[in-house]
Amino acid sequence: MQIFLQIFFAFVFFPIAFTQTSVKFLVLVEMQQEKLPGMYSQVMKEAQDKTGLIMDDITVKINREEEEETFGRVCNEVMKGVTLILDLTWTGWGRCRQLSESTGIPYIRADATIGGFVQVVDAYLTERKGTDAALIFQNEEELDQALYYLIGNSIIRVIVLDGLPGNSTDRLLAMRPVPSYFVIFGDTENVIKLFKKAQDGKLVTRSERWNLVFTDFLYDNFKQSSLNTLVSLITLDKDICCRLLDQDKGCACPDKFEILPVYMKEVIMFLGDLLVEMKKSGSDLSRPAGEWGADCQNVDAKTADNTTRDKFYELMPQVLVHHNALGFNQSRWLLYYHNDMEIVLANSSSRDRLAKWTMDEGLSVKPNVTLAPTKRFFRVGTAEAIPWSYMKRNPSTKEIMRDAEGNILWEGYCIDLLQKLSELMDFDYEIVPPANGEFGKRYPNGTWDGMVGDLAMGETDMVIAPLTMTSEREEVIDFVAPYFDQSGISIVIRKPVRKTSLFKFMTVLRLEVWLSIVGALTVTGIMIWILDKYSPYSAQNNKALYPYPCREFTLKESFWFALTSFTPQGGGEAPKALSGRTLVAAYWLFVVLMLATFTANLAAFLTVERMKVNSQTNYVNSYGI
Repeated sequence: MQIFLQIFFAFVFFPIAFTQTSVKFLVLVEMQQEKLPGMYSQVMKEAQDKTGLIMDDITVKINREEEEETFGRVCNEVMKGVTLILDLTWTGWGRCRQLSESTGIPYIRADATIGGFVQVVDAYLTERKGTDAALIFQNEEELDQALYYLIGNSIIRVIVLDGLPGNSTDRLLAMRPVPSYFVIFGDTENVIKLFKKAQDGKLVTRSERWNLVFTDFLYDNFKQSSLNTLVSLITLDKDICCRLLDQDKGCACPDKFEILPVYMKEVIMFLGDLLVEMKKSGSDLSRPAGEWGADCQNVDAKTADNTTRDKFYELMPQVLVHHNALGFNQSRWLLYYHNDMEIVLANSSSRDRLAKWTMDEGLSVKPNVTLAPTKRFFRVGTAEAIPWSYMKRNPSTKEIMRDAEGNILWEGYCIDLLQKLSELMDFDYEIVPPANGEFGKRYPNGTWDGMVGDLAMGETDMVIAPLTMTSEREEVIDFVAPYFDQSGISIVIRKPVRKTSLFKFMTVLRLEVWLSIVGALTVTGIMIWILDKYSPYSAQNNKALYPYPCREFTLKESFWFALTSFTPQGGGEAPKALSGRTLVAAYWLFVVLMLATFTANLAAFLTVERMKVNSQTNYVNSYGI
């Protein structure tokens, strides 16, 4: 009975088996694409039931550091016979395209990378005249994929980060020059997480600098209320999901929908349908082993039989009609899915559509919308120097005032000038005072500190301050022409009202000097009295020598003599004794010196009072510090 059934099934299914055709796919992948081979191998098993083809795949992992050896393995597989070369590498392998032309084997690429999303961002930032950006990815593999695209296709200078681990936000804050744009790529969950970390790290402070690229369809879960400034949101059209699932427009996309597996399934199904059409048209899908001799690397493209290859590309458009999720770019040999994307500018309360992206048309800006370049941003150094620039203080408490974000508020002539320049030249700025608050001095090793050091090291982009132009400073920084001297502008200060006082003259000398003068007068008066009373040569003790009436230096008379010596009238009759006269001569010398000092200080004091306003103006004009 068993033998009978075997014979029966053999006769029944023999025609079907006889008509089945075996096709072999040579699939090229990167070493890092570990999950991809299992993905398309599983899809091929499903495609066999639909197409009736027996599909087999040979996977070759590309080692970029050993390209010759890898290409040798590719040639070995080609020599064994393959029907189609499917290139899933990140950039497409040009040598395999050339091999396709030499052997007549159809070649096609499928983009299994994040490159499509990077391409959208590249076009968007280029339209906005962007020159540099910091790109943040959710994992290292996507970072590598993006680099392969950017190196060969983008003119924008980029800094790439694998997420924001550890102190990445601090490093981004300290980066000089500051990136013009920041871009986060990832699924909604990771975008929310990374953007929240950026906000907590005080990276999100300026409008239109941040761009969030959602690589899935759950972006409605992103809370727009969390945006404290204008941010560009780049999202996929949800109809892409419907097309990939072969459902009607407006379908409900599954929550855990992943584009890559469905895209790979669509690619394999398309290629299966295309090969079936080729078979119906009479194309020979088999490729005999060793058809090109011993070495496929030396095959001449001019002698290749391109009948099958030409038929492959000829039938592609009519098969694509039945796979509306896919498109084909002939110049890049790329079979892509229509990643239509929308770009909106949003904050917590508004949402404005800016542009749309399609693979066929590229970036299409909405009518009446201009993608103007984002304002330039500069870190401006300054230091306190009244009235040029100084920290704003509370009039009552004298405490330094800060804005809502905790930044110190500055005011002064330089700050007003900076504000006016930012309006005229359309840029944003941040005032960055030096750590030590100084203008800058040079150390013996040639380095600088203060404001000059910050500018020389790139911590600031420019300085606006009363900074004197010197030859030493010109060795490390560039100066503009002194704006104050050559502008004809003058700063006028209100003349202060001087307080009147009857004892104004007393302020010419310090209190210690006045007390010293009084002490000298007192001591001199006492000494004159003592010397005249006890000296044997005084008039009162030597009547024989001085028979005529002489001045008697009592204590009262001695003090009067010392006091009247301060006047131009003089002190009157002097003592007769030699010791008394010596003391008086020294005292007179002291009086002359003190009178001259007082007179000179009084004249200088009155002059300073009268020219006080002019002195302040001279300080203002001498802007160098």
